[in-house]
Amino acid sequence: MIIICFAVIAPGVIGLQNQLTWKRWYVVIQGDYGGYFVESKNSIQASGFVSFRTGKLPSVKLGWNHLDLNHSGNFLKEDYRVNATFSGPSVAMVFQF
Repeated sequence: MIIICFAVIAPGVIGLQNQLTWKRWYVVIQGDYGGYFVESKNSIQASGFVSFRTGKLPSVKLGWNHLDLNHSGNFLKEDYRVNATFSGPSVAMVFQF
């Protein structure tokens, strides 16, 4: 089964998710863009993971996540600028109820 979701979560935030399910395996690719399409305030997030359902509640999840932030502006009469990129692997034990 393949599920594709597209959502406008809040003004300025757009998300997309694609999920492939086969027996006990789940493959998910998702991403979102936030920031009102303004160059000085935006973020891009993309992730993909594979999950294996080991029982009724637990799953083992292995994936990769990438987050790119670009924010600048004025706060309490001080200019600020945040440019950060976080990217790397993830491993998790998931319990679903």
